[in-house]
Amino acid sequence: MLSLGCCLVYDPDKSFYVEFKPISENVIPEAMAVSGFDLDSLKDTGTNPEEAMRRLDE
Repeated sequence: MLSLGCCLVYDPDKSFYVEFKPISENVIPEAMAVSGFDLDSLKDTGTNPEEAMRRLDE
């Protein structure tokens, strides 16, 4: 998983989106091509998954 997005069902204006730092180099090239994500870019700009889950919880 490289990103997560969600919103409140009863208030869709309250939403959350994050892109994760990759935790592995194991990828399916065809899936990466469809997603438009770049692992090298996400290594620099992505959020550590643990921190992302804390933010979601908040």
